[in-house]
Amino acid sequence: MGLDVFPNEPEVNSRLLTFPNVTLLPHMGTETKDTQKVMEVRALTNLRDFLTMGMGEDLVMEYKPEARPKL
Repeated sequence: MGLDVFPNEPEVNSRLLTFPNVTLLPHMGTETKDTQKVMEVRALTNLRDFLTMGMGEDLVMEYKPEARPKL
């Protein structure tokens, strides 16, 4: 079994290291040219939307609109 996402990353539960049939990898599920391109476009679109509308599509839950800096 292979795992590349863990609760409380980057900490890894040490019990996972004891299983001989488990391979642990860093978070690499998006390491292809196609997915990298999609993420680049998404990040730039969010930046453009934030600068033009004050908010991007991908809202971070900790984000507080009232604490947003005035542009």
